[in-house]
Amino acid sequence: MSKFLVVGAGAIGGMLAVHLALKAKVDVTVIARGEHLKAIQSKGLRLICPDGTVCLWENVAASDDLNKLTQKFDVIFVAVKSHQIAPIADRFERLCHEKTMIVPLQNGIPWWYFYKHGGKYDGLHLSSLDPDGKLRKNIRIERIVGAIAFGAASITEPGVIHHTQGYGFPLGEPDRSQSERATWLSKILISAGFKAPVRPDFREEIWLKLLGNLSFNPVSALTGATIGELTQFDMSNELCRTLMHEGQMIAQNLGCELRATIDRRMEKAQKSFSRHKTSMLQDVENGKPLEVDIINAVLEVSELTNTDAPTISAIAKCTNLLNHVIENKIKSRL
Repeated sequence: MSKFLVVGAGAIGGMLAVHLALKAKVDVTVIARGEHLKAIQSKGLRLICPDGTVCLWENVAASDDLNKLTQKFDVIFVAVKSHQIAPIADRFERLCHEKTMIVPLQNGIPWWYFYKHGGKYDGLHLSSLDPDGKLRKNIRIERIVGAIAFGAASITEPGVIHHTQGYGFPLGEPDRSQSERATWLSKILISAGFKAPVRPDFREEIWLKLLGNLSFNPVSALTGATIGELTQFDMSNELCRTLMHEGQMIAQNLGCELRATIDRRMEKAQKSFSRHKTSMLQDVENGKPLEVDIINAVLEVSELTNTDAPTISAIAKCTNLLNHVIENKIKSRL
């Protein structure tokens, strides 16, 4: 039986793990923390699906420490926040055999984005995502298979995840190939109930989701608004469109032509995710550090490509300040 590890059994990681275990029937181990972990270990992991169906995964192999694991895994999904990877990056290789895939699930531009990118940016290192080189040093980059979770979920209480929307889970090789390993992983994810094609244009998928991440996420964190409120209020609607337009210009200067227009992106967000709170807003409400890497990396690439992004720059400054305030509050409680 194939062995999967989900590092970060939060909203998206936990939802993924339940489907893999119960539908794809693969061996799944999860890493979680705190009260969520205690609930998983004592009661199992409960998933409320978009149609109201409730799935209970019992007898979950769960831990809070990668160093306690002894087996080798075929696939390691890294579903923690982008800023949480570096502190644990040196613990992955011990859990890998020669063909193990590492599949990061972070929002935004991934740290490996320019690996086998081709052209003048090939191999470029993004300092905003890996400032001290820990990721490149500790994670064998040839293990990477790209993936994006197009879905919305939240932890409603320890051990319970509410999946509200979306089963999209496109995959992509950094070199754009239809590899045997990506095809194998695609089949397993499809058997688990996801829409998981292998996309040769995977970087366009990254930017398609990123347009929402760099607009809805920070603006919702700064205002406390749901996606529906952001799209329905004229001023915030215009602001989000401007952020998306600047992001689209950056993507185009990297050679990515997005198949979805901004109008379509906004309409889908309003229709499908109206009541959803972005992950960044959820972090604000829970007093957790924010994924400012999402917007900081976009700024770094805008400078790299000489693309003007004044609105992204302004929102980035505000979001980084908010994150600074949150981190100071966390430190004051220690």
